[in-house]
Amino acid sequence: MSFCPRVPSLIAVLLITGIAVTSSPAEACDLRGLKSELKEASPHSAGGVYTRLAACDARSAKTAAKDTFPRLIPGESANEAAVAAIGIGAGDVVAAWVDGQQSDERARTIKALGKACTSDPAVAGFFVDTHSRLGDQFWSQRWHAGLRTCRAAPIQSLLSQAVARKWRDPTQFSSVVEIFARNLGAQAIPTLERLATSGDEEQALLVVGVFADAAGVGSMEGTNVEAANAAAEAITRLAPSLDVKSVEQARITLQTLNASEQADALASVRYKDALQPDGTLRWGVIAVETATCKNGKTQIGLHSGVATEAGRRWADGAAVGARGNDLGAAAGYVSWP
Repeated sequence: MSFCPRVPSLIAVLLITGIAVTSSPAEACDLRGLKSELKEASPHSAGGVYTRLAACDARSAKTAAKDTFPRLIPGESANEAAVAAIGIGAGDVVAAWVDGQQSDERARTIKALGKACTSDPAVAGFFVDTHSRLGDQFWSQRWHAGLRTCRAAPIQSLLSQAVARKWRDPTQFSSVVEIFARNLGAQAIPTLERLATSGDEEQALLVVGVFADAAGVGSMEGTNVEAANAAAEAITRLAPSLDVKSVEQARITLQTLNASEQADALASVRYKDALQPDGTLRWGVIAVETATCKNGKTQIGLHSGVATEAGRRWADGAAVGARGNDLGAAAGYVSWP
């Protein structure tokens, strides 16, 4: 009887010799091939290749950033490459690339970076560094538009400092306050309440409208009920100190916050000069009656009177007559003794 020795399996040999069967990091990607592919890639495809290179070897990707980004065409793959470059420490190259874009392209790129900022601390740091580099141009070039949902602590600190400063351009102030409110949500409400009373009437009018942003009205996440309630309470507190236009805006904002009762109650603030001693408002009411006679002629009759209500009705669409608080058309509040 012949004997045939068993040949050990390859796996057994590998285990005996202590050699791992999984691929090594160097074998996980073709670094040399990626470098060559990146050099030959078109401006449209280079972004995707760069992202793969960054995942393969950060040092090589950082070195290649200066030659790669100037030829990238802004778009989805280029934005992904930008996030990758920021993550490996090539944020200065990305910043120069964004600076060279047209305003509409830059806006789209900043928006894309802002989405990444939500989950990537490196991108949040990139925005902070960009503000340090650009100063006021950070706001005039609307870099802050990318911070709407980037709720990293350094970003929220940056926005809080921004709304606390004095702004010469009301349009920029409006934009910054809106982003601040969207980002901080309910936490922004105390600051908004303070801003509404610390500036002029124009600032108050603007800030009162921004309370809805702090509650997330119209956002992808939807309205935050707790924030909406807090905003409605803040607006109600503010109302007595506001001018007429701001009170009217406060009513609109409360309606968007689904606080219809508080919105109606502001009528007594809007028409405070017409309030009766008991806090009611008196309406001048006109009813128009039309009738067609047998001969085909139309007869019109007018009936007038006075109505009193609890100070919750608004004179929407009523025309103000010569007596100021008296309304001369349809119906309205009156201040007759």
